[in-house]
Amino acid sequence: MADDAATLASLGLKDGSKLTAMHTAEFSEDRPQLAQLAQLDGELKQLEDCCAFDDASVSADRKLITHKLENLVTKLDGVETAGRPGLRATRKALVARAIAASDRNKDKGTVV
Repeated sequence: MADDAATLASLGLKDGSKLTAMHTAEFSEDRPQLAQLAQLDGELKQLEDCCAFDDASVSADRKLITHKLENLVTKLDGVETAGRPGLRATRKALVARAIAASDRNKDKGTVV
């Protein structure tokens, strides 16, 4: 699509129309990195869930959770993006979530 401001309606697609998504060669090349990022996203979701608890039994594990989040950021840094904007944006969003989770985790308890 040459016109970035165009809407689907302005291109002649009516509400309820069916679209078929086609995979490009770039998507095929990015598949291993996308799989890595999806796997790391799953790890991050588990750690974010751990950060959500406020009870005392979890507070003893805050240092371990912070350490795991820092390791996750290192793993994310190791995912090669080859300069592709989609991969870079996905990785950047995951890093931002991991850092935010780490900050929330530190705010909930004293981390030595």
